[in-house]
Amino acid sequence: MRTDGSVACWGDDGQGQASPPPGPFEALAASGARSCGLRGDGTVECWGAEASPIPEEPVQAISGSCDSICGTLDDFRVRCWGTFVR
Repeated sequence: MRTDGSVACWGDDGQGQASPPPGPFEALAASGARSCGLRGDGTVECWGAEASPIPEEPVQAISGSCDSICGTLDDFRVRCWGTFVR
């Protein structure tokens, strides 16, 4: 993540994983062939393989691991999305 909040990715882009959307992000999380960025208004935008579903509620923080990404919601619940979410 650059100092202006934009994202620079490189490497294999076979599933769009190196093609982030424009605009500023507050935080990033990567997982397998997918990445997600947290915007200042609490929305999450993902790119790459299996980028959805994305929480419709505001997210406070995001984290990625293996094949899923999780976000902490306003009420401290955790919502995860990705390939191996149970």
